[in-house]
Amino acid sequence: MMPPEQKPSCPIGPAPLNAGGQIDASVGENLGQKMRITFTPTFGQGDPDEACALIGLVKIAKDHSTLDMTQACRRCLRAVRVQCVT
Repeated sequence: MMPPEQKPSCPIGPAPLNAGGQIDASVGENLGQKMRITFTPTFGQGDPDEACALIGLVKIAKDHSTLDMTQACRRCLRAVRVQCVT
């Protein structure tokens, strides 16, 4: 019997729910693509079975070098912004 598929955990999930912050990251081939990730707290109760908005936005950003998108994460209830920077 195969274990149920688990969704990747949110990289910012361990931070306190009332914490915001910023992460500068490099991804892609030779880590050549730079992005800035900003997250701000919201209030309420998240659903651990929802997809992580941060992981989803980073996947989109890998294919769009000018991405600047903000999305509410239903998993951790944070507003997550991913910006590609040069």
